[in-house]
Amino acid sequence: MADTRGRQKQQAPGRRGNRGRHRRGWWNGPVPWMLATGVLAVALVTLAVAYYTSTPTRSVSQAPAQPSAQPPASPPASGTSIGESQPLQDAIHIDVGQKASYQTDPPSSGPHYSIPGQAPMSWGYYDRTMAPEYWVHNLEHGGVVLLYNCAQDCTEDQAKVKDFVSRAPKDPQFGEVKMVAVKYVGPGHRFAMVAWGWRFFMDTWDADQAQQFYTQHVDHGPEAIP
Repeated sequence: MADTRGRQKQQAPGRRGNRGRHRRGWWNGPVPWMLATGVLAVALVTLAVAYYTSTPTRSVSQAPAQPSAQPPASPPASGTSIGESQPLQDAIHIDVGQKASYQTDPPSSGPHYSIPGQAPMSWGYYDRTMAPEYWVHNLEHGGVVLLYNCAQDCTEDQAKVKDFVSRAPKDPQFGEVKMVAVKYVGPGHRFAMVAWGWRFFMDTWDADQAQQFYTQHVDHGPEAIP
């Protein structure tokens, strides 16, 4: 009997040792995984907030500028342009009778009258002088003005100009001859042609050059209007 109790006493510690080896610590349970998942979620949220706050937002002032609907003041760059480019003045309306201050002579842009049926003038040939404040409005609409210096008798010149206007090609945009021809005592030249921002002088009449200037510069004013 004594030997049997002795063997039982010797086996008891072994059973306790086995239970100790199979006992799991808290780090082997679900708690560490829950903590790790929470830390990872917080880290991802922090990174997302940092990214969006560091990325600049585009305000209205930073948005790309919209292309202007206004036609260009100069003709397309294809080929050689005839005439010389002129500085542009603002296309503003002034009171009838008020004299505009122009930077060039003859003017090719700037202030002008706005009178129904008079400014802009009707397209065509005129056997009289008209103040620039009337026909500069025609330039604003993309027209071309032909000026002939008639300080003395110029019957022959007038005939050439009138014939040219009657034969000029129609513009491709509106199907009109957008040209006005008037008397004008210019600065030392017999003929001058102006479009918005452009000028061309001739001392002798040249219908081919006149038509080239008209074709290149018609419909290139600030307003696309017939």
